[in-house]
Amino acid sequence: MRAPKVRQPGGGFNDEDSDEMLLENILIDVVGQVLANKMEKKDPEYKNFKESYDRVVPYFTDRLQNIADNVVYEVFQEMNDRQPEFVNVL
Repeated sequence: MRAPKVRQPGGGFNDEDSDEMLLENILIDVVGQVLANKMEKKDPEYKNFKESYDRVVPYFTDRLQNIADNVVYEVFQEMNDRQPEFVNVL
């Protein structure tokens, strides 16, 4: 279990904050890139995705049921392929 976030004196970030930001950036990159490249432009869900690109991870988890199965598979496959990046952060 990870220790709770602790704000450093002077308002700086600790290593845990940095790790969480790195993980979030990897997730945003994976989900955003796969959805942008694999989702059909004529898919009605594509418009929702484009409108939510700045918060792509919450969009993905909220709208998972509406995204085509093959695209969801591609997202998780890409996460699996990039697992060394996740492990390096953790």
